[in-house]
Order: sequence, then structure tokens, then C-alpha cells
Amino acid sequence: MSVTFMPTGVVHDFDTLTLKVAENIVYDKLVPFCESNHVYLSKFGNHFSNEASPNHTSSMRTYYDEKTAHTLFNIERIQRAFRFIKENISATSTGYKTESYQLADGVALFQEEPLRQGDLIAAMLLNGITARFKDHVNCEFKAKVNSIQDQPYGRF
Repeated sequence: MSVTFMPTGVVHDFDTLTLKVAENIVYDKLVPFCESNHVYLSKFGNHFSNEASPNHTSSMRTYYDEKTAHTLFNIERIQRAFRFIKENISATSTGYKTESYQLADGVALFQEEPLRQGDLIAAMLLNGITARFKDHVNCEFKAKVNSIQDQPYGRF
């Protein structure tokens, strides 16, 4: 199963919102939007990745428990990733060339803090970047990383 969708609303100031307002946007807008597209996103990525897996039922149970408790994501990290993406990543109209797993690692190195893949995916979607989900926790984006020269790790 492959799910492709483009978010309908970009939240231009997500990185400057209070944590409560940002949390409300994630749980009241982004999560239902993802679910309507059969994507069950948390900090770990897409939970709906493999229905045939023996762990699928417990994974979905955990998803719904965390959704109810508002613990699916780390909102502060989404805000920091959002800011980085806004400044350093551009949407493209052609091809899915950027994978969430590699991008999360790169952004984490640049920000010098851990970044879960699902938190990165949430930040990309809030920035209006089109995503394609396949049968795994990862996804691909129609995006390109702009050259970043003045970082401690060289070019990104």
C-alpha cells in the first residue's frame, strides 16, 4: 500500500507558537488529517506500516493510547525541526527524492540533538511538504535540502 498526500494548510509560524497552541494544531489538525489518509503517525513513524506483522494490533493499541494522552510526539522538537526545515529545505514539484530516515539523521546532526523520524515527518507536513508513505515507517518527500555550508559537519 502506498499513500501519497499533500497537506492542505501550512502553518507558517508553527515554530513560534506556544507549546499548547502547537500541540492543539498537531492533535486537532495534523493527526486527523494523517488518519484520514490511512497514516497513523507518531514520533516513531507510521504505525500502519505492516498489518501482517504480529505486533500490528499492539502497535495500534499503543498508538491510540498515546494519541489520547497527547504523547505521540515531542512538540518542542517538532517546532525546532519546523524552523530548520523552513530555513533549509525546499518543496519540489518533481520526484520523491528525500527519505525521512536519512533526513531525520541529518537534521539531528545539524541541531546536535536526537530527532525521531515521526517528529521530522510531522514538521515536514506542517511545512506543506508532500509526502508518500509506503509499507514501512518511513516516507519520502518531494523536497530538496538547500546547501548548508556553515555548519559544524560540513555540507548537508
